[in-house]
Amino acid sequence: MQRGFLSEQAISRGRRRGGAQDGASTRGHCLPLIRELVARDQRLVRPTTNNPLYADDRNFHKVESWTKDGTKVDRLLYAGNNLEKARDVFANAIKHRPRISRLTIRQRTRALFQWPEE
Repeated sequence: MQRGFLSEQAISRGRRRGGAQDGASTRGHCLPLIRELVARDQRLVRPTTNNPLYADDRNFHKVESWTKDGTKVDRLLYAGNNLEKARDVFANAIKHRPRISRLTIRQRTRALFQWPEE
């Protein structure tokens, strides 16, 4: 006797393997849904941003240029989850503008690197 499109033999094999209770095998059934959810999440999560508040929420590494007096952030040069890229941006900023007042790589409030070194 057939149940839907599956034979009784296929149904019993699915139950032995820990398949669904109705006998339908779930092995490849959820893969398209899982792939769709992963793709949607990857579109929602941005690896870089120009919003300092979003960067703080996501615990991103931020490369910041400070004002001359050192009290406020003048520009956000990079904010992302890649520390190597942050180091490259930091090194390039120092190389091209060595007389810049102050540069930092921060993760939330913790300063990882600073120029000029104190």
